[in-house]
Amino acid sequence: MKFNELFDLLDDLPDCNSDRYPSYVDEGWRDWLAAAAIGASTLGGVAGLQAKPVKVSKQLVNVRKPQTVQQAKLVAPGKTFDKSLDKTFDKSFVDYIKFVENNTRKGFNKEKKLWYPHKSFEGGSDTIAYGHKIVPGEDYSSGITEEQAEQLLVRDLNKAKAQVLREVKGRELSKKQMEMFVDFVFNMGTLKKFPKFTKAVLNGDVTTVKAQYKRFSGGKELKGRNVAFARRFFT
Repeated sequence: MKFNELFDLLDDLPDCNSDRYPSYVDEGWRDWLAAAAIGASTLGGVAGLQAKPVKVSKQLVNVRKPQTVQQAKLVAPGKTFDKSLDKTFDKSFVDYIKFVENNTRKGFNKEKKLWYPHKSFEGGSDTIAYGHKIVPGEDYSSGITEEQAEQLLVRDLNKAKAQVLREVKGRELSKKQMEMFVDFVFNMGTLKKFPKFTKAVLNGDVTTVKAQYKRFSGGKELKGRNVAFARRFFT
């Protein structure tokens, strides 16, 4: 390859910042190729010497995939979450969960009208909006809208529902039974910690349900949540 061809090749090489190479690219090969072209030019001008062809590998570009944090896939703002709302959960139940999980709206920026992660009451990973525990791979640092917060809540409620159905082994539940159990699983993670309460709800034993429904965290009664539960399900 002649030195002028090397310069032409250098001009024709793609820009590492183009859309064809979205990942960062090691640009050291550009300096190397320029030096090779200059060297070829020098050798070509010395009597009795002939520049050897320079073989340019097609693998000059070393594309690497940067480590990225997966963004949560939520419906764009402006689209109502009601269309994806499982019919098992009516709006009043969703509003009830929103109230007991975060009635102080902790993590909501009024000026930006966006929700941001905050420290969880019970410790562990951070929480955002209405009780969603952030898991590895999720990134909500840029904030989410109210619509997206509701979508996230409904998604979590459906996960809790699936957990309920597994734990009651597919037993058919009334709307009220399902809501009671979903509330507990969403809040506490499982029904297995509350065998007496679970059995009483399944058997329609209201007296025992009222005696067993109160929840505690760190040895302290969750008074606000317990009062809200009693108002919704016992009145």
